[in-house]
Amino acid sequence: MKFILIITLFTASFSAISGVGADLLAAREAAIDEASVELNLDNLQAIEALPTKSNEVLIKFKVGENISSFNCHYHGSDMACHGKDDGHESLNSQDGFEYFMEGHYLALSKFEKTLKRKGSDLESLRSIKSWVHKSDDNDDGHEHGADIWTKVTYNLDEKLLTVFIQCHEHGNDGKMACHYKRSGKEEPSL
Repeated sequence: MKFILIITLFTASFSAISGVGADLLAAREAAIDEASVELNLDNLQAIEALPTKSNEVLIKFKVGENISSFNCHYHGSDMACHGKDDGHESLNSQDGFEYFMEGHYLALSKFEKTLKRKGSDLESLRSIKSWVHKSDDNDDGHEHGADIWTKVTYNLDEKLLTVFIQCHEHGNDGKMACHYKRSGKEEPSL
């Protein structure tokens, strides 16, 4: 199987990092986190990273005959990618139980959409764990709120898999978005 990596450099202005190349590489890694759950990357044929006029990076994956796209942009210092159906959701509150549960439900909603695209459903779940992570050092570039992490273990194609989903508020607009990650931050023992 051939694997082709295409990185196309255009002259574009990015405010978060000085070099377009660094943005392309950061976006590629963040998109791979998303795509590793969304797509069967064992059948990956090509990947392309393109800067856009809106200070985002468009990452395209060709898997078989299908092409999937992710829009990637900075949330503070953290590069995050969103598929077509993964926008920012409005929150009812910014803290406490409701905030926690909104993050938990949004993570499961995102994961359920992924399972449906893969021909499965929530019956494949084997365990779910969610926790809040508040950081005083603002290490992910977000101005307020906290990350709601959800760890999901599931069975797909007779394989037991684990995925982490990070949900958090972006900016001051009361919107929350969720992202697939390879590992969780400060997972508590219960």
